Amino acid sequence: MDEATEGKVDRGNAILSRFPITKTNDIFYDRPYGVYSENRPQDFPILPRTVQKAEIQIDNKIVNVFNTQGIWGLDGDDNERRLKMSRTILDRIKGKRNVILAGDFNVKPNTKTINNIEKVLINVFKDELKTTFNMKRKTDPGYAGKLTMGLTNLSPFPVKLQLGARICNIIFHKIEGKTTKYRGQHQGGRVSPKKVERQV
Repeated sequence: MDEATEGKVDRGNAILSRFPITKTNDIFYDRPYGVYSENRPQDFPILPRTVQKAEIQIDNKIVNVFNTQGIWGLDGDDNERRLKMSRTILDRIKGKRNVILAGDFNVKPNTKTINNIEKVLINVFKDELKTTFNMKRKTDPGYAGKLTMGLTNLSPFPVKLQLGARICNIIFHKIEGKTTKYRGQHQGGRVSPKKVERQV
């Protein structure tokens, strides 16, 4: 629970599915649920982190989906808290079939923390990510303007978002060396054209 300006607001991860979720539970790694503040970056490491589990029924099959927000820190290296995180995840998926593990682990790929998990699960992003923060869809260097994002609910159930709820984050990377600056027609925050045009 975040003690925000608007008052105490529950925050955390969510698993949304267009298929029926038949069972859910979650476990906190090493910090209990409680009231915390996100106003100071130096307090980020003390915020509680969890791994969620949702059993999703697709036809006659149960898919075990796990979602986590990893132990935060000023680096992505191994430490005892992150190693415990990997052990907790492995304990949760032990004996399960049809497992999908997703989330932001807040740790570098070439660490013992990730290697422990890769001994049991196949990493579909292996050798594609330099850091756990890297994404294929990102803003190009040189872009200036508003960042527009879309959000849709593909499930048959209504989802309410509380005022002040955090639904995304932005991570800035330092670019070193030569680069080609963005020169597309969306510069300045332009969302869509009025007619068909050639993409740059």
